Amino acid sequence: NTSLYLPYTELEGPRVFVPLVGNAGNHFGSLQTSTIVNRFATQFCADGFYINSASILAARTTAFQDAELNQLTSYWDEMDAAVLSVGNAAESMKQYNDEDIPLEFISREAIRQARGEIFGQPYSLAGELDWFQNKVNRYRYIGLPLEKLRKVDNVICVACAAPKIEPLIAAAKLGYFKTLILDRLTAGELLQFSFAE
Repeated sequence: NTSLYLPYTELEGPRVFVPLVGNAGNHFGSLQTSTIVNRFATQFCADGFYINSASILAARTTAFQDAELNQLTSYWDEMDAAVLSVGNAAESMKQYNDEDIPLEFISREAIRQARGEIFGQPYSLAGELDWFQNKVNRYRYIGLPLEKLRKVDNVICVACAAPKIEPLIAAAKLGYFKTLILDRLTAGELLQFSFAE
């Protein structure tokens, strides 16, 4: 709904708004990233690139899906700004709820090591972790590799709520964002947490 409160604003030069991760299955209306990205594109009088894929796909994809994903990857390679948030990896894992992939294929070790997640992708203080058990190659994750965030000129992280503090600190140490936007309460919690360390 945030996009609906923005005034229509024309940007200089051509712009394309692109999702950084596939959609979140069939049951999470608030996490259908292509729809969200296209709403913002409309408010900024820009083009939007819509992907019709979940964030987890079968490893074998169709020619249409391959073409769509190749175009998406080329947009990611040229990206000059990104907006994201962080979350708790264990909570994100619960959202799959056996819809996209059977939960037994998700690596419990990755969840245990994770300090947070971005785009549903877990990370530790050493960097990105693999969601899937090593023996599983039946699935493919559709999302910007977190390592690429370090190469984007302007990465803005927007976060609200105390449970995001540990993921925020880990993501900052990894260089996954350059600008942080918080509400007053979360900012206060973050400062208290920082001073406590």
